[in-house]
Amino acid sequence: MVNCSLAFQQHAQVSTSSPLPLPPPPPSPTPPTPPTLPPFILSFSKAIEIITNVLYIHEKERKSTIYSFDEFHVIMKGKDAKLKFFFDELYFSSNPFSKNKDSWI
Repeated sequence: MVNCSLAFQQHAQVSTSSPLPLPPPPPSPTPPTPPTLPPFILSFSKAIEIITNVLYIHEKERKSTIYSFDEFHVIMKGKDAKLKFFFDELYFSSNPFSKNKDSWI
């Protein structure tokens, strides 16, 4: 059944002749800016890039294989001092102070 009343027809005519203004479109999202780090701190990806390059050169020069973490740590810090902060952060991320004191290094 179709509503044919005069009031409905007038309402329909007014509604179609003067549409409500549309809301403005939402602002376009801006891409997030990467955090800026102090120059002495490396991003994780940059630290891995440096470590990978050092290991590649070490292997290419046919130097002995590095088995000890202490030796690895010394070699890496010797190649780039900024890696010291990377290794410190890696160590502290393991939450060493919540571990058994007998297992501390």
